[in-house]
Amino acid sequence: MSCSWLFVLLLFICAEYLVVHCAARERGKKGCPELKKCLEPFPMLVDLLEKDKSGALATLTYGVLLDSVCSKQAALKLCLTTSPCHSFKQTYVGLAVNDTLEYICGEGRDALLSEAGCYSRDDFEWGTYQCSRTMRLETDIATLQDQAGKADKTRFCRVFDNLLKCIHVNVERTCSSKAANFTRSVFGKTIKAFAKKIGCPFFKL
Repeated sequence: MSCSWLFVLLLFICAEYLVVHCAARERGKKGCPELKKCLEPFPMLVDLLEKDKSGALATLTYGVLLDSVCSKQAALKLCLTTSPCHSFKQTYVGLAVNDTLEYICGEGRDALLSEAGCYSRDDFEWGTYQCSRTMRLETDIATLQDQAGKADKTRFCRVFDNLLKCIHVNVERTCSSKAANFTRSVFGKTIKAFAKKIGCPFFKL
């Protein structure tokens, strides 16, 4: 599988906003053990972010496991707040995991459990992966245009918007409107930090 949408977006943000800052902080560093420790209880959400594995949501449809994961929300927030980590990639992964966890343990919990059969379907994961792959291509094009001075940052907001619309259409066709709304919201949470960084107006969450 090619690199995830997370990696593509990190390249863009580093290139456009934080070249010197990223280089200084990442130089000679291969990771951040402290932040990795924060994320250890949430491997399924890290897979969703880093590997485009939307099927990882199926793991959380087991009520006992979901309760266990959700019980660690406060610990995750504290861990992220106190972590000395300056790894650019992992910091954003941490924020995205936190945002996604808040949603699936709160407002999205009912849709996750009641539509459980959807998230383990091969065509569910394939459909969302195709949307992510399209996003990577659109991001590459937008990055090239931006570097050539032919596009503004709102182009990337449209890329995000297209991703969420694509996911909604695919999941609604495969499963149901309820599952589609849930999956769109989950992916919205995973890109919230990036969208806010760029200033996308439709991200009010």
